[in-house]
Amino acid sequence: MAIVRAKELRMLDDESLRKRYEDIRKEYMIELTQAKSGGRAPNPGKVRTLRRAIAVLKTIMRERELGINLDVTASKVKRKRKTSKPKEKTEKTEDVKKADDKKTSEVKNKNA
Repeated sequence: MAIVRAKELRMLDDESLRKRYEDIRKEYMIELTQAKSGGRAPNPGKVRTLRRAIAVLKTIMRERELGINLDVTASKVKRKRKTSKPKEKTEKTEDVKKADDKKTSEVKNKNA
């Protein structure tokens, strides 16, 4: 069982996609039956891979059902991480400076 890639599956037509889904589903059921019957699966990671493949196939089939068209040729676009720029210190205007001085002088007078 090869790894199922969504990009490759989207290039398939509906009939071959459905056939692929049925084949993987049957294989999954066989592996699951072996595991549940007490037998040890030869490859325990295979069940996980099959489950994911089924999920990918169902997703693609549902996208087609809803008419969601994802471009096959589109590659993943890496988003640039937002870097936080240091905030520029704004200079206080004369009015604000006077108000600050007035407040600090009032506080000093109360404490004295």
